[in-house]
Amino acid sequence: MIVARKLGKRFGDKRVLRGVDLDVARGDFAVVTGPNGSGKTTLLRVLAGEVAPSAGTVSVAGVDLAGADETTRSQLRLTRLGIVDQHSASLLAMGILGAMVHRERTGETTEIDVSLLSTAWWAAGASVTQGMETGESMRSPMPNSTGPSVNPFLGNYETSDGGTINLCIVSPTGYIRDAFEHLGLHDAADDPRFSEVLPLVENADAAAELIREAIRSRPFEYWRQHLKTMRGQWAPFQSFIDLTTDEQAIANDMIVEVEAGDGGKPFKVVRGPIQFNHEPLETTRAPQASEHTEIVLMELGMDWDRIEELKEAGAIA
Repeated sequence: MIVARKLGKRFGDKRVLRGVDLDVARGDFAVVTGPNGSGKTTLLRVLAGEVAPSAGTVSVAGVDLAGADETTRSQLRLTRLGIVDQHSASLLAMGILGAMVHRERTGETTEIDVSLLSTAWWAAGASVTQGMETGESMRSPMPNSTGPSVNPFLGNYETSDGGTINLCIVSPTGYIRDAFEHLGLHDAADDPRFSEVLPLVENADAAAELIREAIRSRPFEYWRQHLKTMRGQWAPFQSFIDLTTDEQAIANDMIVEVEAGDGGKPFKVVRGPIQFNHEPLETTRAPQASEHTEIVLMELGMDWDRIEELKEAGAIA
């Protein structure tokens, strides 16, 4: 299905790929591994037709990408290729398995929902809970620019009041004009250095400097509201405390209050990221150590005398 021959890619003087040969047939599984900066993402983008190779050929489903126009490449990506987030995809698979068990036991089907936002929240759940309980949250230093890059629409930019806006337009094709116009850089959208992907990559430092100055000219809250209509991907960088008042998180019931194990006042935690039939999961506190040991063993058919023997032997608590 995917065939690459003598594939090469350069960005200016930097050679990223050299002489890559690859055959991936229908039903095959291929894994690309390597350290950061070794060209993994570039290879995948070339294979998906998002970036043109500097040398060699690529064909997908028998279509030579070098001879295909953007409409054809886009259609191939929609029908033959896909890009997914690993963690969200794993959680979605877990939700599907749960729905299959539910259907086997009840005969009822279930609709599954998992979002990138809920996945990220769940992954950082302990830190979010800490922030809600203490009012304090750690923030790692964020770079105020893209740094060395071939894509000025991929990086962190500092606002006038010290906030951070993350641009995450991995493939700028089709987004360049809209992004520049939203950033107030109307002339840049018509500048031949930036108006197409290849010259944009070649002049990434100049474009990044324009974007850096534009975002630095306005406060964080301005960009947070203004960029809502931008077609490309972006996000405001928020602390864990900021997230607790995020309008999307609240609308999706991503915070829930649970009872304390020691009988103290209830506390807030992040709800599980999977929804069934648009209903949030029932979320409870984690059990105390050995809290349910006796109940579980009795449900498995063990009598109380045997449980007492195991306790006396130190096998269970």
